[in-house]
Amino acid sequence: MKKIFLLTLLSFLLTSTISADINLKPSFLWKKLMGPSKEEETLKKILGIKAVIKEDPENYADYEALSIAYDRIGLYEKSIAALKTAIKYYPEDENDEDFLYGNLARAYIIIKELDKAKDALDKAMKINPNNAVNAVHLAQYHIMKKQYKQAASAMKRDSDLSNKEDIYFDWYRYIFFDLGIDSSKAIDLFKYVVELDPKSNDARRTFATAIRGDLDNLENDFSRIIEEYKKALNCRPNHVLTHICIADTYMFMAFKTKDESYNEIALEWFGKAFEINPKHEQLFYAIANFYNYNEKHDEAILKLKEAILLGFNDEHMMETLARAYNNKAYSLYQEGKDLNKGLEVIEKAISLSPNNGIILSTKAELLYKMGKFEEAYTYIKRGIILEPEHLEIQQDFKMIEEALGKANK
Repeated sequence: MKKIFLLTLLSFLLTSTISADINLKPSFLWKKLMGPSKEEETLKKILGIKAVIKEDPENYADYEALSIAYDRIGLYEKSIAALKTAIKYYPEDENDEDFLYGNLARAYIIIKELDKAKDALDKAMKINPNNAVNAVHLAQYHIMKKQYKQAASAMKRDSDLSNKEDIYFDWYRYIFFDLGIDSSKAIDLFKYVVELDPKSNDARRTFATAIRGDLDNLENDFSRIIEEYKKALNCRPNHVLTHICIADTYMFMAFKTKDESYNEIALEWFGKAFEINPKHEQLFYAIANFYNYNEKHDEAILKLKEAILLGFNDEHMMETLARAYNNKAYSLYQEGKDLNKGLEVIEKAISLSPNNGIILSTKAELLYKMGKFEEAYTYIKRGIILEPEHLEIQQDFKMIEEALGKANK
């Protein structure tokens, strides 16, 4: 049951980094709004901003701060009203009004009033066509309107204006995971991107990943996918993430076809990536994921521990190692042997991630198989509290509860 995939099917596509960003032209109140805030804390800040506005009702920056506060708690209509007032009072002798129009467009995009969003974006772009955040909003607008050629052009502008690498790949994560756009549409979009930016490794790698999509047509598209990834490598031969993409594709083919020769080729590509950069953090995640897919849990654990020794010891890495320990312990549970070893391993997982319901339920299963029903019941209760909707944990809870009841008769 509770084997936890270390990463998603698309390996290192963890979370989207494209979002409807706020233009950070800070008012003097902006710093007070930075960072995650609970709703009640933000409401208190709103009252404070309103008090400031009462004293000086024509300061545009206070309305901008008010709009950001409303945005933070999802009150987009009120955020829009505040932004409109900020625009009303914006000084004629300043020239950064594109930030306000961009934020206004962003809010309209969120509530799906796209015509109003486009009107605000047109004004923002007229004032400053080189505002990178507004290029993001423009691309989002065209994507939501299913205008993929125009979206590709806006994404190209985003790439040109931004100093960040892999902009197109971030866009793919956004449309695939956040928007759930159909694979065929994603392919169309990134085909246009490649036409606009043919010498970009990022564009070509993203196009290949779009073709790979949700893996349903992997076997039919396999040759084309590999060909496109190799075109990406021609643009940037030592790009580690492209090597990972190719390795992942072979790994997925092995998983789909049960042909181990694909796994051998995947390892070759991982090896090439390690030759380029043996200390690449994402590479450690990817190779651990490869070993996880192939039930080689000890190898996955060793690679993750190696990454930690290199200094990659943040919360996400520790959670990933905890999941690898869980998978090892669960494999021992499935085999029904070395259960004491399984308990040792799952304790390591719990020490790293004490509030993971799946990991706690794995310990419960091990204890159940050892006939320690009361102790198993303690852990499965904790697991189901943390993961109340998890079907298999529910089944385990019932199984352990019944076993405990019979034992106590």
